[in-house]
Amino acid sequence: MTLSGLSSQKNGSNMGYYTYYTLTMQGNDADVNAAEADLLDASRCEDGEPEYGMEELIKYGGVEAKLYDIEEYFNKVAPKHPNVLMILNGDGEESDDMWESRWKGNDFECHNAIIPPFTNPNLLTDYEKQNK
Repeated sequence: MTLSGLSSQKNGSNMGYYTYYTLTMQGNDADVNAAEADLLDASRCEDGEPEYGMEELIKYGGVEAKLYDIEEYFNKVAPKHPNVLMILNGDGEESDDMWESRWKGNDFECHNAIIPPFTNPNLLTDYEKQNK
């Protein structure tokens, strides 16, 4: 499963559609800041600017955008930051295109629509660990 452009795959076009993304990062401030900087760097286009929407996602924690390579950015950056839990939620234009993905180091899980509880202990938030 890819995290964005799900309708493009369904419809066989390359146009994609908008997804509302929210991002939460958990870890100490220095580690989170470094992970955010690396995500921006990973998303840089040929002109040197981050892919449209990535800067807003990191700065404000949410954005509606077409982030075609967002999964690639997280897959590239997460292993460099094993102490940061990265939680990315997506709510696409289609009612069944809702998901949550989590990365921490080399660990990754993604769940569609109705999100079941995460099972990998490395991917649990502090709240989830306390209330398990």
